[in-house]
Amino acid sequence: MKSLLTLVLFLISTIAYSYTVTPIIQTFKAAGKGSSKTFLIENSSDTPVSLEFEITTRFIKKDGKETRVESEDFMVYPLQVTLKPNSKRNIRVSWVGEKKPEKELPYRMIVRQLPIKMKGDTGVKFLFEYVASLYVLPKTGVAPKLYGKITGSQLKEKKKLLHFQLNNSGKKHAITARYNFFITDGKNTHLLEERDYATKLLPNFLPGTIQIGTIFLPKNIDPTAAKLKIKKKK
Repeated sequence: MKSLLTLVLFLISTIAYSYTVTPIIQTFKAAGKGSSKTFLIENSSDTPVSLEFEITTRFIKKDGKETRVESEDFMVYPLQVTLKPNSKRNIRVSWVGEKKPEKELPYRMIVRQLPIKMKGDTGVKFLFEYVASLYVLPKTGVAPKLYGKITGSQLKEKKKLLHFQLNNSGKKHAITARYNFFITDGKNTHLLEERDYATKLLPNFLPGTIQIGTIFLPKNIDPTAAKLKIKKKK
């Protein structure tokens, strides 16, 4: 049983890296130069790889779950490719949506591996997909605007928790790793670290995103006066 599991894990790790997509993050302009970009698809394996491409919108719910809906705001050429062993090619992705957006528009490009029937096929297939991030920027400069607040406290399983809400009311996504988050009660201040969060922070706050969650109450903080402060790292 152990040897079978080892074989399966080996196969997964081998096939998972049989093709690559670069870059995995791409920014587009809404009009003119910069509204069309290329992605490099490379098959580094000894077998053919067949792929299809799908563009979706991107929305994050308050619980942190991402929802996607298929979109026609981009044109992808070609929509499907089959790469020979140890080969590569470019695909072109062009924005054909709104020319004057008021804020940054986030999308996903799903690169999905399709099954190929091979001679001597065992019937065991591990198919993988890449998920790329696409951002469409308006002509005028935009920026994120993160703010947060404590919405209450709770004792759960002998652990004191603070409930928080974070908002990005700006017009561009914010990378939370670029910010410091503090809990203060006016007398004491605590810099939040990863272990302080009962709910993990979203790594990427899209424009209009709201996240609700909980933090373990720091020992030196009065929960009745607790406030959440955010400061961008230098």
